[in-house]
Amino acid sequence: MFSIRPKVLVGLSGGVDSAVAAFLLKEKGFSPVGVTIFLHESTPDNPKNCCDVKSSRLIADILSIPFFVVDERENFRREIIETFIEAHKMGLTLNPCVKCNREFKFRKLIAIAEEKGVSFVATGHYARIERKDGQLLIRRGKDRDKDQSYFLAF
Repeated sequence: MFSIRPKVLVGLSGGVDSAVAAFLLKEKGFSPVGVTIFLHESTPDNPKNCCDVKSSRLIADILSIPFFVVDERENFRREIIETFIEAHKMGLTLNPCVKCNREFKFRKLIAIAEEKGVSFVATGHYARIERKDGQLLIRRGKDRDKDQSYFLAF
């Protein structure tokens, strides 16, 4: 019998959480498609990058899932970095990661999924989902030290 495995676009950061999300989706019968949104280069001063292309590609290879990279460096610089710098000059202390997730990464992931004809998007953010009155609600993770639900707020 022929069955179609639903595709899920998985935002791979190169870290453990998104790798586990892709693995679990595959184990549950979905067909994950990995994507890394390339935001900026690592430098000797800043060797860590929230979206590590090399590690993400390795994870996709290990899981034997399709993988591609979307280069958003220029848009990221303009929409997130420059906005953060201007706000900082005015004495504001924005959290650039929250702004980036809410106004940049998630919108890009959803747009990429729509462009590719993929109905679902997943990330490795640590949070819980609760069903209440027919709605899905994002709740804090059980381990408060690892909770990332605030990154998922829109």
